[in-house]
Amino acid sequence: MGRLGEAFGLRARGLGLASLLALLCALIVVLPGLGGAAGPATKLYSVDIAPTTAAAGSTATYVLTLRNNAASTHTLGSANVTVPTGAGFTVKPPVGAAEASSNKSWSTSLRNGVIEFRALSSADAIAAGHSVSTQLTIETACNATSATWTTAAKQANSFSGPPGNDFKLVGSDPSLSVTASTGSGSLATLEFDPQPSDGEKGSPLPALTVRGVDACGNPSTGATGTVSIGFGANPSDAELGGGPRTKALVNGVATFDDLTIDRSGVGYTLTASLGGLSATSDPFDVVDALCTSADSFCEARDEQGRTYVKTDGPPAGGTMGLSFSGSGGTFSCGNTARAVIGSQVTIDPRYPESYTRAITATLVWDKSITGGTGVTNFVFCLSKDDGATFSFVRQCGKGVELPCEVKRDRSGEGHLRIVIRLAPQDPVGSLG
Repeated sequence: MGRLGEAFGLRARGLGLASLLALLCALIVVLPGLGGAAGPATKLYSVDIAPTTAAAGSTATYVLTLRNNAASTHTLGSANVTVPTGAGFTVKPPVGAAEASSNKSWSTSLRNGVIEFRALSSADAIAAGHSVSTQLTIETACNATSATWTTAAKQANSFSGPPGNDFKLVGSDPSLSVTASTGSGSLATLEFDPQPSDGEKGSPLPALTVRGVDACGNPSTGATGTVSIGFGANPSDAELGGGPRTKALVNGVATFDDLTIDRSGVGYTLTASLGGLSATSDPFDVVDALCTSADSFCEARDEQGRTYVKTDGPPAGGTMGLSFSGSGGTFSCGNTARAVIGSQVTIDPRYPESYTRAITATLVWDKSITGGTGVTNFVFCLSKDDGATFSFVRQCGKGVELPCEVKRDRSGEGHLRIVIRLAPQDPVGSLG
């Protein structure tokens, strides 16, 4: 007892045993680190997704990571991450296998819109400061909106147990912020923009523009490659000529401004192709003569030079197309079959809707330049519905509706001239 007293700077002399024990108890109470109750249990977790942004209309790979906070006093065994509904995100199964930072074995699965993290056994639960990650493939719809993915984590590896099994979230649940599709490189299809417009045979067609488009219909400005142009529908067995029929995309656009078609016809289409992608244009027509509002009249001849047509020029804001479908053959006029001696002529006025003035058209056919071989009998028919039903054209007069015949004359040299008045619609006339 004397030695113990000396260690504390005390002398046994004059001090009783009871007093010394009381002093030792007091020292034990006041000295830190020599006992006392344990601190409260701490269960903390966090979840994040990378990257945190998604482009509308894209499919991309993301990494979802579950972490046991460094301040936790327990291992973490399971978690659920719920994919937001109605936000436009689709997780494509299967979810990639999980990888733990401490060589633990975990699994991930997608069930009813929930990504389930599970330790394969209680021994595989991750300790404080460790994490487990999985790889996801996510489709982001064109109309997707930014959204948060709700989470929950537990100590048990089966995502079960009493409330005490729950971990507390540190920070916020993961979220994906949706950015508008820019189309930079994400080429999904091609389109003609604008669509081809009518042209004149042998002359450069109005410039054709082919654009690369992303999955959301936005210009794919980063798209590259070479676009080829060819016929889709070719109603007149024509040839596509002029400039090059292949052009490189520049900022996602290829422009063809010098193509020609050598025959008139109705219902041409063009196709644009790049790799496995293709697009077909809307139908358009090619005419023998295409006149604009700058022309005082519009005129054209057929390929044989025997049929000639001349009309008033179009008013401001309009165009006039004239074309011939060839000579010969038969057609029905007033339910009677007729032989075509001249040519079928298409007069195609494209006027503003407010334009109602009649159009004067002169059609001339020359059979021969030899005297005594002129025309003795002829009929003139016209159709106002793209050539489906022809009818005789009546002489103009009081109460006679358009179209009507103003006059006709012929000469001994086989020279036939017919002057008619037309409404600003789409008539087709035939000389027979």
